Parts: sequence; C-alpha cells; structure tokens
Amino acid sequence: MKFLFTLIASLFFFAFTVQAQEVVLYEQNFTTAPSTITTTTWTTDNVYPNGTTGGPYYRTRVASDTGTVKQFTLSNPISTMNMVGLMVTWEEYRTQHWRHNDNGQTILKQQQNSNSTKIDNIKPIVLEYSLDGVNYSSKGIGFTQNTSSFYTWAPINGGSPIFLPADALNQEKVYLRWTITVDITNQDFYAMDDLRIVGEEEQVVAPLPVELMYFKGAVQGANASLTWATAQELDNEKFVVERSQDGKSFSQIGEVQGHGNSSILINYTFTDTNPGVGTNYYRLRQVDFGGTEETSNVVALQFKGGQHTLNGNLAKVYPTIAATEVNVSLALHNAQVTVLNANGLQVAQYSSASQNLVLPVSHLQPGIYFINVTDGKQQQTQRFVKK
Repeated sequence: MKFLFTLIASLFFFAFTVQAQEVVLYEQNFTTAPSTITTTTWTTDNVYPNGTTGGPYYRTRVASDTGTVKQFTLSNPISTMNMVGLMVTWEEYRTQHWRHNDNGQTILKQQQNSNSTKIDNIKPIVLEYSLDGVNYSSKGIGFTQNTSSFYTWAPINGGSPIFLPADALNQEKVYLRWTITVDITNQDFYAMDDLRIVGEEEQVVAPLPVELMYFKGAVQGANASLTWATAQELDNEKFVVERSQDGKSFSQIGEVQGHGNSSILINYTFTDTNPGVGTNYYRLRQVDFGGTEETSNVVALQFKGGQHTLNGNLAKVYPTIAATEVNVSLALHNAQVTVLNANGLQVAQYSSASQNLVLPVSHLQPGIYFINVTDGKQQQTQRFVKK
C-alpha cells in the first residue's frame, strides 16, 4: 500500500506537460492547377507577372467574366484537432491602370501620360472560414493588406501570419475561402502565390527530471558562492559541481545530494574555497537515479582585483503554455521585460523593480511568443505559448 500511495502521489505532482509544435496543414505554390481548390473565377497563370519563385501563380480571371466578385474555396477541409494555433500566409500582387483619351477613344494603359487618370486596384481580399462548408464568417480575422504598392509581390499582413480565431481550433473540418471584388472594366486582377496554412499542434510530453529555477554565483572574499533552486524534482540523485578555467574543459570539484522526488521549491548552495586567479567558469551536472544527466547554464566569476562578473540565468518563465497570465521570476532588480510575437514584433513592455512579475496574456492571439529580459548588460530570451 505504501508503494501504491507513493506512485499515485508521483503521478499527481509530476503531471505531464504540454508543448506546441508547428505542423504544415496545407501549402500551394500553384505550379499546376490545384485540384483542392473549387472556383470558376480564378485561374493559374505564368505569363505576367512571374510568381514569387519565377513560376505560376493564382489570379482572378479578367476578360472572360461578366461578374466582379471573385472567389475560391479549399474544397478539401483541414483538420485542426489538437491545435492551439492556426496561421495563414501568402504573397499578394495587385495591378494598376491609367485611363486616357487616345484620338477620341478611352484607352487603358499600364503607363501614365499627361491626360491619364489613375485607377487604383485597392479592393480588400477577404479570408473566411466555415465549420460546415456552408456558413462562412470572417469574424475575428484581421490583417493588413498591400493597397499602396502595385505590380509587385508582397507578403500579406506585412509578413506576419494571420491567426484564425479560437473557434476554428480543435475541429475535425475547417473550410477556408478567399473573396475579392475587382473591376474587370479596367482589366484589373488580384494574384496570390505561396499559400501556406500552419497549425501549432498540442503535444503531451513527460516532465523533465528536474526543473531548475536558476543557477547563480557570487564572489565572497576569496571564495565562490554558488546557489541554485529547483521547482520540482523527479528521481534526482545528485548535482555534480564542475569548474573550468577556459570555459571548455570542466572538471568535478564537488557533489550535492538531490531530494529524489519533490514538487516544492528547494534551495541549494555550494562554496568553492579554491578558485583560480582570473575567470572561473561553473556549471551543474544533474544526475538522476537511472544515470541520465542534464547540464545547466554556465556561471562566470572573475577573481582578480576584487571585481567579478556574473553571466547566469536572468529569468524563469512559467507556465510555458498559458491562457491568462505568465509569471517571470527575475534574478536581478530593475529589469526591462519585453514580449515579442513569433515574428519578433514587440507586443508589450514592462519595467520591474521587484524580482517577481506577472504578465497578462489573455488579450494576445494564440501562438508562440518570446519574453526578453535585460539589465542593459546581459539579456535572456525564453519562449511560451498562448493557447
């Protein structure tokens, strides 16, 4: 019974965690007419202009149609089961014409002259989704379009992925369609290439044997004081403390026994009473009872003229998958904390005088984000997923 209770407790405290992995659900470069697309108002072309890779692209028909609404639909739905994010990207191309009088006749030209009137092709392309293939909606889908540059290929939304809303996730079938209105009188057309749909798949993974909160060091007189802490431990036998004079070849200088299994914060210390002159590099080698090893970050301490520098972990971010808020545990005061999206664009910035910061993330779109921490001299970036 004692063994059974221990097993149940271990399963409770060391629950499996979740991480996201990008999966390509659909991509199309229109090298040939796509069989997965249903349309009568779009067509493949490779005459003018060249596609983004110099080959065919997909565009709205011009001369043969009397209507102005151009629409195509992915006839095969995509599955978004176990997805925590869904992103769509493509390259777009717009024409532009000038209307002028030529011996009493109205002529359309692609070049401007003295009596021409410019006609801009700026109608928006609309992306919609459906869960049944009948009822479509664009609610919750916002993005920036290139309506100021013509006769040139440009990424939709300025190069950032377009995120579909949460109700399109975890669905067995999701249909997508694109609609645009073009003026065929002016022989305008809209073209697209390199269509790509990427999902962020939720994956369940086993917990790490030891979750190291931080590993830091400080000079205390002639000694090096090393401190670290764990948030949880699973089959943790010991920590081997290693030192190096060149940052490459490390040798053991001591051991600290682990706590086996734990789900609470545990602090550890070790003092090196015999550091060398100059820079001393320290790291931990965590060993579990099965012989599996993990190596920590490296801490550098300078023993010369009473000065020292510290290059360890600046922050710990948890949880790594969050819906409402993310905690940042800082190893220093007066840090600048910046939140970046997957394209490196800043979405939030904070200044913290304390060592614990709670960041609200409920307003963010689902996807991958990065938290950058700096004190002006050192910086560290960690990743989390907004679900």
